[in-house]
Amino acid sequence: MELRTDRNELTVDWADRFRKLSEKKEYAAFVYSMEVDGKKKYYIGRTYSGFGRNGPIQPNVIIPFIYFYVIESIFEWLKNRAKIECFIHTHPKPKEGFTNRHFSPVDLKLLGLHRMKSVCVVPYENNEINIINK
Repeated sequence: MELRTDRNELTVDWADRFRKLSEKKEYAAFVYSMEVDGKKKYYIGRTYSGFGRNGPIQPNVIIPFIYFYVIESIFEWLKNRAKIECFIHTHPKPKEGFTNRHFSPVDLKLLGLHRMKSVCVVPYENNEINIINK
Protein backbone atom coordinates (compact mmCIF):
# COMPACT_ATOMS: atom_id res chain seq x y z
CA MET A 1 0.00 0.00 0.00
CA GLU A 2 1.50 3.30 -1.14
CA LEU A 3 0.28 6.25 0.93
CA ARG A 4 0.07 9.69 -0.68
CA THR A 5 -0.79 13.11 0.67
CA ASP A 6 -2.27 14.29 -2.64
CA ARG A 7 -5.40 12.49 -3.84
CA ASN A 8 -5.26 14.12 -7.28
CA GLU A 9 -1.69 12.95 -7.86
CA LEU A 10 -2.74 9.44 -6.86
CA THR A 11 -5.69 9.38 -9.28
CA VAL A 12 -3.56 10.76 -12.13
CA ASP A 13 -0.98 8.01 -11.61
CA TRP A 14 -3.72 5.34 -11.55
CA ALA A 15 -5.33 6.82 -14.68
CA ASP A 16 -2.01 6.87 -16.55
CA ARG A 17 -1.51 3.19 -15.75
CA PHE A 18 -4.97 1.81 -16.53
CA ARG A 19 -6.29 4.12 -19.28
CA LYS A 20 -4.12 2.48 -21.94
CA LEU A 21 -5.29 -1.00 -20.90
CA SER A 22 -8.97 -0.17 -21.15
CA GLU A 23 -9.60 -0.09 -24.89
CA LYS A 24 -12.16 -2.92 -24.68
CA LYS A 25 -13.02 -3.23 -20.98
CA GLU A 26 -13.19 -1.16 -17.84
CA TYR A 27 -10.86 -1.18 -14.83
CA ALA A 28 -11.85 0.00 -11.38
CA ALA A 29 -10.66 0.57 -7.83
CA PHE A 30 -11.57 2.45 -4.66
CA VAL A 31 -9.50 5.34 -3.36
CA TYR A 32 -9.31 5.30 0.43
CA SER A 33 -8.21 7.79 3.06
CA MET A 34 -6.81 7.19 6.53
CA GLU A 35 -5.23 9.23 9.31
CA VAL A 36 -1.48 8.81 9.79
CA ASP A 37 0.18 10.91 12.47
CA GLY A 38 -2.77 13.30 12.39
CA LYS A 39 -2.61 13.80 8.61
CA LYS A 40 -4.94 12.50 5.92
CA LYS A 41 -3.26 10.05 3.55
CA TYR A 42 -4.69 8.38 0.45
CA TYR A 43 -4.17 5.03 -1.20
CA ILE A 44 -5.81 2.88 -3.85
CA GLY A 45 -7.20 -0.54 -3.09
CA ARG A 46 -6.87 -3.45 -5.44
CA THR A 47 -7.69 -2.81 -9.10
CA TYR A 48 -9.91 -5.24 -10.97
CA SER A 49 -10.89 -5.48 -14.61
CA GLY A 50 -14.53 -5.66 -15.53
CA PHE A 51 -16.31 -7.22 -18.45
CA GLY A 52 -15.96 -6.30 -22.10
CA ARG A 53 -18.84 -5.80 -24.51
CA ASN A 54 -20.95 -8.92 -24.94
CA GLY A 55 -23.90 -8.51 -27.29
CA PRO A 56 -26.21 -5.87 -25.79
CA ILE A 57 -24.21 -5.73 -22.53
CA GLN A 58 -21.92 -2.72 -22.34
CA PRO A 59 -18.45 -2.96 -20.79
CA ASN A 60 -18.85 -2.55 -17.03
CA VAL A 61 -17.31 -3.02 -13.59
CA ILE A 62 -20.48 -3.88 -11.70
CA ILE A 63 -19.15 -7.07 -10.09
CA PRO A 64 -15.85 -5.46 -8.97
CA PHE A 65 -17.79 -2.49 -7.56
CA ILE A 66 -19.99 -4.78 -5.47
CA TYR A 67 -16.88 -6.52 -4.15
CA PHE A 68 -15.20 -3.19 -3.33
CA TYR A 69 -18.25 -1.76 -1.60
CA VAL A 70 -19.43 -4.82 0.32
CA ILE A 71 -16.16 -6.60 1.15
CA GLU A 72 -12.96 -4.67 0.46
CA SER A 73 -14.12 -1.39 2.04
CA ILE A 74 -15.16 -3.20 5.24
CA PHE A 75 -11.76 -4.91 5.51
CA GLU A 76 -9.99 -1.60 4.86
CA TRP A 77 -12.04 0.02 7.63
CA LEU A 78 -11.25 -2.80 10.06
CA LYS A 79 -7.51 -2.88 9.17
CA ASN A 80 -6.75 0.81 8.74
CA ARG A 81 -9.88 2.71 9.75
CA ALA A 82 -9.83 3.76 6.09
CA LYS A 83 -12.77 5.57 4.53
CA ILE A 84 -13.94 5.43 0.92
CA GLU A 85 -12.94 8.60 -0.88
CA CYS A 86 -13.70 7.75 -4.48
CA PHE A 87 -14.71 5.04 -6.94
CA ILE A 88 -12.30 5.42 -9.86
CA HIS A 89 -12.84 3.55 -13.11
CA THR A 90 -12.00 3.70 -16.78
CA HIS A 91 -14.41 3.93 -19.69
CA PRO A 92 -13.37 1.99 -22.81
CA LYS A 93 -12.82 3.22 -26.35
CA PRO A 94 -16.18 4.37 -27.74
CA LYS A 95 -17.68 3.41 -31.06
CA GLU A 96 -16.87 5.76 -33.94
CA GLY A 97 -18.78 9.03 -33.55
CA PHE A 98 -19.53 8.51 -29.84
CA THR A 99 -17.86 9.48 -26.58
CA ASN A 100 -17.36 7.75 -23.22
CA ARG A 101 -16.09 10.88 -21.47
CA HIS A 102 -19.17 11.41 -19.34
CA PHE A 103 -20.69 9.71 -16.31
CA SER A 104 -23.19 6.97 -17.06
CA PRO A 105 -26.57 6.99 -15.26
CA VAL A 106 -25.26 4.14 -13.09
CA ASP A 107 -22.12 6.15 -12.22
CA LEU A 108 -24.33 9.00 -11.00
CA LYS A 109 -26.53 6.70 -8.90
CA LEU A 110 -23.46 5.51 -6.98
CA LEU A 111 -23.30 8.92 -5.29
CA GLY A 112 -26.53 8.02 -3.50
CA LEU A 113 -24.80 5.20 -1.63
CA HIS A 114 -23.80 5.62 1.99
CA ARG A 115 -20.03 6.26 2.35
CA MET A 116 -19.59 7.09 -1.37
CA LYS A 117 -18.10 10.61 -1.63
CA SER A 118 -17.16 10.83 -5.30
CA VAL A 119 -16.96 8.97 -8.60
CA CYS A 120 -14.11 9.37 -11.06
CA VAL A 121 -14.25 8.48 -14.77
CA VAL A 122 -11.07 7.96 -16.79
CA PRO A 123 -12.00 7.87 -20.50
CA TYR A 124 -9.81 5.88 -22.88
CA GLU A 125 -10.27 8.43 -25.65
CA ASN A 126 -8.35 11.34 -24.09
CA ASN A 127 -6.34 12.41 -21.04
CA GLU A 128 -9.27 13.66 -18.97
CA ILE A 129 -10.04 12.56 -15.45
CA ASN A 130 -13.62 13.53 -14.64
CA ILE A 131 -14.70 13.64 -11.00
CA ILE A 132 -18.13 14.26 -9.54
CA ASN A 133 -18.60 14.76 -5.81
CA LYS A 134 -21.61 14.12 -3.63
